[in-house]
Amino acid sequence: MAYHLVNTIAASRWVAAAASKNGIGSIGLKLLNGGASSPRPVVTIFLTPSASYYGQAKIGKREIVGYGLTGAYEYFDRMDYPYPAIRFREITGDLIALKEKEKGDWKKLTLEEKKKLYRASFCRTFAELEFSQVGEWKSILGGVLALISTALWMFILIKKYVCGPLPESCSEYWKEKQLAFYIQARVDPIDGLASLYDYEKDEWKPEAAPKWWRFWPITL
Repeated sequence: MAYHLVNTIAASRWVAAAASKNGIGSIGLKLLNGGASSPRPVVTIFLTPSASYYGQAKIGKREIVGYGLTGAYEYFDRMDYPYPAIRFREITGDLIALKEKEKGDWKKLTLEEKKKLYRASFCRTFAELEFSQVGEWKSILGGVLALISTALWMFILIKKYVCGPLPESCSEYWKEKQLAFYIQARVDPIDGLASLYDYEKDEWKPEAAPKWWRFWPITL
């Protein structure tokens, strides 16, 4: 047991070193009993990421101001959910002094300073978002037509160079022969195909007029 524990601790130290090298903040160890099936102690390693790939390592020094839409540290401009998780810009340079001035009386702020504070938190205003959507249907329509055109060209090329000729049974001659066979076999005589054929007069009944196959001659 002691040998196994020493090896486990040595492995955990290697994991801790790798975690530290890759920017993982802290590592915790928990010693558990393996149970009756495994009398050896089990060491569970808990890694606490301080800057994960989708976390603060990608946003620089931008301030986190909320949960956002998905809980990720990301900025977006949306009309239906105008609450990004982070500010649009980093608070650096003259913005630091402006943020301190913001904590006081807003009547002392000029219009340009208020606009600058807004642009530090947001990229666009609602008016700019609405204007950016004007004519959006053109790009959507163009994309849809491009996809339809690509699909049609693919169909034409596959039809010409990949697919072989249709079987002989798909020709008009064999379709007529198949229809004649159905009539001879009296297929669906109650309310189907055979019920629309007058076997005494050897012709289609008047109610078969809307059917496209009524123009085919039947030879019994």
